[in-house]
Amino acid sequence: MKIVINKKKLSQIQEKRIIDKKYTILLVDDEPANLNSLTMVLEDKYHIFTANTGIEALEIIKKVPNPEKFDLIISDQRMPEMSGVEFLKQTISIIPKTVRIILTGYTDINDTIDSINEGHVYKFLTKPIEPNNLIVSLQRALEAYELERQNVRLINQLQEMNENLEHLVEERTKLLEESYSSLKKQKEELEYLSNFQDSLVSELELLSITDPLTGLANRRWLESYIKEECDNAGRNQKEVSILMLDVDHFKLYNDFYGHAMGDKCIKKVAEILKKTIAGKKGLAARYGGEEFCCVLTDSNFEGAIVFAKEILNEIRREAIPHEKSSTAAYVTVSIGAYSVLPKDGESSMELIRTADNYLYNAKKNGRNQISTN
Repeated sequence: MKIVINKKKLSQIQEKRIIDKKYTILLVDDEPANLNSLTMVLEDKYHIFTANTGIEALEIIKKVPNPEKFDLIISDQRMPEMSGVEFLKQTISIIPKTVRIILTGYTDINDTIDSINEGHVYKFLTKPIEPNNLIVSLQRALEAYELERQNVRLINQLQEMNENLEHLVEERTKLLEESYSSLKKQKEELEYLSNFQDSLVSELELLSITDPLTGLANRRWLESYIKEECDNAGRNQKEVSILMLDVDHFKLYNDFYGHAMGDKCIKKVAEILKKTIAGKKGLAARYGGEEFCCVLTDSNFEGAIVFAKEILNEIRREAIPHEKSSTAAYVTVSIGAYSVLPKDGESSMELIRTADNYLYNAKKNGRNQISTN
């Protein structure tokens, strides 16, 4: 018979356990200000240890009598001598069950994949992160951690009972009757954990192909998409259009307005791309930094130019101030557009490089314009 889960009641159980029990968290960051901020947010609910580098953190873990006291580690990715992923990989053999979270201020898909596949990382968070969001993420992580420990304990108990069943039947009968209610609750928790793990796998799969800052596709998704669509276009004898876009004078924008405003600018450009490509056959992706790529399938040269002009007009209409730009008083973009009927054996990177060359021409010729084949 299928177990029906009272999710509200189960959530209350888990929340009470998190409040009642003090967990121990190790914070690792080479910036003292970040450590102080994290400590202030978390110290009321958790035991906090801090380290400035991965090497220092490893020494702390190795010196304590019981390393498993560290229930969760939050590590910055970019640190001197040893990255966060490298540090977490070295902790696996010492404290394999500890929950690992990477906190970073940049986005890099290779680091994300390394974290998931090699560092046994539960979650990949980007700075800046709101305290409430951080606390919720930690609570969910510790809920999963606690359920996993209970699962292990339950399995060990059941194995022991099976090994000693004949000897313990009479002695344990009364205890099993008294424990029925508790075992039923544990089964509900195990079902909850199974559903939680399925959700986590889906989240990690989405994370591996999505840019965290903008929500657009990332390079991994983009390159796979171009390859598949080029194969389809080649069979159907239809053109594919590749557009490379770059925010003009973005380094000057970042230096003058600050990285927080720089991120907002990148997000706004991404929103314009989503809006412009909506309803069309294609994909918008963040290629890296301030550079984007759009793919239009079943689109000829004229269609690509119309699409590129729509983007330029939307960017100009947004009129994001840019006092340091030598091109205009507002943020502008340059676009390289390339339309082609794909040939057999032509790689996606060759198409991207060609569009990127046209982008370079647009910048060389004064920016805030379209360069095409």
